[in-house]
Amino acid sequence: MFGFKELKPKICIAENTVDCPVNDCKEKVDRQRHKFRRDDRFKCPKHGIFISPSTFEYEDYKNNLLWKAREDVELLENIFREKRESRIARDNSEDAVTWNVFRFLEKNNLIEGLLTNITGASQTQGQITYWSYSQQQRVGDCRNLLYYIFLLLYKQVYTVSLICHLFALLHTNNAKGWNSISPLCFSPLLYVHR
Repeated sequence: MFGFKELKPKICIAENTVDCPVNDCKEKVDRQRHKFRRDDRFKCPKHGIFISPSTFEYEDYKNNLLWKAREDVELLENIFREKRESRIARDNSEDAVTWNVFRFLEKNNLIEGLLTNITGASQTQGQITYWSYSQQQRVGDCRNLLYYIFLLLYKQVYTVSLICHLFALLHTNNAKGWNSISPLCFSPLLYVHR
């Protein structure tokens, strides 16, 4: 990960080229327009980053992470299976900031203390849900099962009223919210889909 000291304070953006943002690098790449693309003509050959006038992207998203031990990468890969879009490899990525800050808090057991300071009440069981992915709820949980059932229903072109009925059933049977759905409400479906 490049820090502020390793990056130029300002880069030259010409009509058809953009400078590499890394200090002392003289490389220029073709200027991207409209949509960001990971193409060799936009890649600095020296630093392996894809450059646009407003951002750059690491070839490997792990280069933008502070926490990249095996268990961290495995967790992130599980999250990416559920998360539709991520720009975590970009230098100005909100996803990278979220991961780096909250993973730090989690790894250093600081979640409960932070929540206690924010709420003013003692918090003893904090849990981080990264982009709707809960580490306590794995692939076989009810939330993921609901999503899976929804996709099956959608693909088989069932009526919207049936889909809405499933959501209403979940909502009325669960006062705690989506992330704590009781598997009992789906016991027949769990049996069918296992």
